[in-house]
Amino acid sequence: MGRFNTFPDGQKATPIDFPAQSAIKSQFYMQLVQQNERKVSTYWARLLFSGNATPPTTIESVKDIINTVRANKDTIAYIPESEVTEGVKVVFKVASN
Repeated sequence: MGRFNTFPDGQKATPIDFPAQSAIKSQFYMQLVQQNERKVSTYWARLLFSGNATPPTTIESVKDIINTVRANKDTIAYIPESEVTEGVKVVFKVASN
């Protein structure tokens, strides 16, 4: 949500997001911050307008997100637990309802 832009060790963190109206995105934000996608988009629009943060880059598919995370050690993303594969590290699990 733009509050942190580094990992705990100080290394830059580049977030990756799913595109608008993605079921995965909607479910993730509802579980993480109890906000629907419209409210999350409004939040990012305010931050972008104020110059305080830039929304995450969007990538269309789980496969492409995994490949991006594997290739760039500074990226962080969310994917369904069932899609976790070798070469990615789980740093946090969001409990499902």
